[in-house]
Amino acid sequence: MIHQPTAPWVFWLAPNLCRLMLWTEHSDVEQATVCYCDPYDYLAGADKAHHLLRAPMQLLYTGVQRDTWACELPLATKKLYYFFACETANGTIQYLGENGISNVPCTEDAYRLPYAFSSRFYQPPTWTGRSVWYQIFPDRFASENTTSDMVHYQPAREGFYGGTLRGITARIPYLLELGVTGVYLNPVFTSPSNHRYDTVDYQTVDPRLGTNADLLMLSEELHQNGIRLMLDGVFNHASRDCPQFQDVLRNGQRSKFWDWFIVYDEKRTCNRTIVELTSDVMKSAPPYECFAFAANMPKWNTENQEVADYLIGCAEKWTKLLQLDAWRLDVPDEISPRFLHQFRERIKSISAQISIIGEIWNAPYPWIGGNYFDGTMNYPLYFIMRDFFLKRILSVHAFCERLNQLLNDLPLSIQKNQLNFIANHDLPRPLTVADGSLAAVQKALTLLMLIDGEACMFYGDERAMQGGDDPLNRGAVDWSFTHPMTDFFKKLTSLRQQLLSSPLQSVQCCAVGSDCAIITFVRSAATYQVILYPDGTPYEDLRCDTAVPILSIEGLLLVKC
Repeated sequence: MIHQPTAPWVFWLAPNLCRLMLWTEHSDVEQATVCYCDPYDYLAGADKAHHLLRAPMQLLYTGVQRDTWACELPLATKKLYYFFACETANGTIQYLGENGISNVPCTEDAYRLPYAFSSRFYQPPTWTGRSVWYQIFPDRFASENTTSDMVHYQPAREGFYGGTLRGITARIPYLLELGVTGVYLNPVFTSPSNHRYDTVDYQTVDPRLGTNADLLMLSEELHQNGIRLMLDGVFNHASRDCPQFQDVLRNGQRSKFWDWFIVYDEKRTCNRTIVELTSDVMKSAPPYECFAFAANMPKWNTENQEVADYLIGCAEKWTKLLQLDAWRLDVPDEISPRFLHQFRERIKSISAQISIIGEIWNAPYPWIGGNYFDGTMNYPLYFIMRDFFLKRILSVHAFCERLNQLLNDLPLSIQKNQLNFIANHDLPRPLTVADGSLAAVQKALTLLMLIDGEACMFYGDERAMQGGDDPLNRGAVDWSFTHPMTDFFKKLTSLRQQLLSSPLQSVQCCAVGSDCAIITFVRSAATYQVILYPDGTPYEDLRCDTAVPILSIEGLLLVKC
């Protein structure tokens, strides 16, 4: 039996509602119960025995190695004293507390949760869970007058294609046809690069993309059409060309911005050229901290309050001006936790309905739950779908095991704030990963759209764009033709809004034999099944008795039960 009084085993969902989770060995426990009360709630008597309540736990899923149990406890107070009582397969009762498994109740070594201040419990926006975000790399999407001149464009690390904010605005009717409900923009502020993750001026839109007024116009047009807007916040590092770092290069320790960065060697920082500061130099003997051994992207000292006030102040300005709906924070695991906490507090003080997403590549805890983010980029889900649908290197049993674990370890209220995707600017295009198999991409997209959360589509994937690793995945859109994948994507977005309008109660993935899986979505209004099968004829006998087909593509059948 495994439990720790931290995430993912503990989540405060509200001041008086706590979710507890317990892992047990596969088929070892028949029933699990939480014994709990306030730490100071005692029965009458001199022995000060706790006034214990008991709540049964629900078996969420049974895996190959472990079973997962969970329950939500409504609490009279904002504190908790608890331990677990588990009835094993042989009929004995075992207890689990801080000191491990015992044959007697863990009254002296029970788990204790501290007082749940408002910052501890989860308060996500109320609108999340059904969105369809469309991620745009601004330089490569569209300019005001572009039609088909990007047909022969070859993306490169250097150079610009010429996409603009006005070009995006002009394509809003296209986004509406796709069923997009939100636009996520890669960085748009002044920068020497086409990716703009090396910001020079956080106050000004890059002139190549347009003006501040153009960004405001885009925001207004999107909102008037019911489409939300998310910006990319790059607060871990800046461009070497930013005025603050340039001042450091000119004045060394005399610069008022000296402590805004993490500088180890004044002489080498100020006297070495960018050509001399190769990645090997930045790995072995860096004169200052930077991002990814790239000397052109010096790291902000986000522990410095002046830096925090400057960067968060810029974010506050754009949040208010654009009435932003969301921020995606770049490499936040390299940013000061103090900064992230302040960012959340100050942005949420503008509106509690603003979603804050962190670029985290692994499990979302401890980043979610009240302190930092509403959700994270769901890379664990991406890797599962990539390996099973696109690369086809994951067995059916392993796919179900990993998917069940991922979807059941998090409360539904947190799952719906995760940013789910099968592509983005840091990943190869899904059609390329799948060796050109449209059917493989369609299956991955279908599952993406059926899972609760903030679904995100990378621009051009709905037009079957291909491209390998950066920079090849950042090609320009060819607007001179249409592709059948576009209509398929429209069908999926429409289907998503229809099915997800009914609240989700549970998800289970079950392997059937060695080559087929059934994913069951139980919703309040109906139950849906996704049947995944090998190439050829679907397994008709696996459908529920009342199955009504909704969607059928090669290797996938969606039915309503």
